[in-house]
Amino acid sequence: MNFQDSCVIGIDPGLQKTGWAVVTLDAKASFSCKQGGIIKTSTKDELHIRLLEIFNSISGVIEKLDPQYAAIEETYVNKNFSSSLKLAHARAAAMLAASTNNLKVFQYSATKIKKTITGSGNADKEQIRKLTFLRSKIKLEHVNQDIIDAIAIGICHLLHI
Repeated sequence: MNFQDSCVIGIDPGLQKTGWAVVTLDAKASFSCKQGGIIKTSTKDELHIRLLEIFNSISGVIEKLDPQYAAIEETYVNKNFSSSLKLAHARAAAMLAASTNNLKVFQYSATKIKKTITGSGNADKEQIRKLTFLRSKIKLEHVNQDIIDAIAIGICHLLHI
């Protein structure tokens, strides 16, 4: 693996909150987070407005921080079809933003991300938080879970390229 300053935007998609983090891997095989954030959309806005907000925000991050790749969590289908569909819409907006900005988009299942970070595909949120901190030495005490998930997605990708 070539550790020459690889950089990825990790995206944890959601219609209400999309977490993102730009994660780097340097020549010493150390992870760091350049920046992370949450894109919040209002339930009062129509769907197309919310999707445009996700698209524009991700595009702006990519233009500003210039990652080499994009990594995103795959959509899982749960019992609530409507929730799964909303998640898929948000995911598509983020993927289009990356593609429009000439980034190849890599997709990872939640199980693969968990297994990569913790060694177990059944890890819970607290295990993800702790082991993302240990792997990256990023201070995560007061970081939102959506950003932590985006960091974990980014680390997952950097460990699989």
